[in-house]
Amino acid sequence: MLDVNRQNVPVDRRFLELRYHPPERWSVVHCEPATMRRLNREFPLTYGVCPACRHRQGFEMRPSELTCDRCHQRAAVAWDELS
Repeated sequence: MLDVNRQNVPVDRRFLELRYHPPERWSVVHCEPATMRRLNREFPLTYGVCPACRHRQGFEMRPSELTCDRCHQRAAVAWDELS
């Protein structure tokens, strides 16, 4: 179970990666348009999650590094982890 916005959501273990240290690079999240409509979100279809503060931030093109709008930390983008 994962706690998502104070709701327990069942997730198959195959889709989880357990880490003992926080990530050092931006995680890339890609959402399908149907998912965005279902969630009624206006966020970009592809966005990054800051490794320092977990802020979600949209971006253009395919940057190799990003600077967080919230905490101003700069880090590489983990494009190789995008499935």
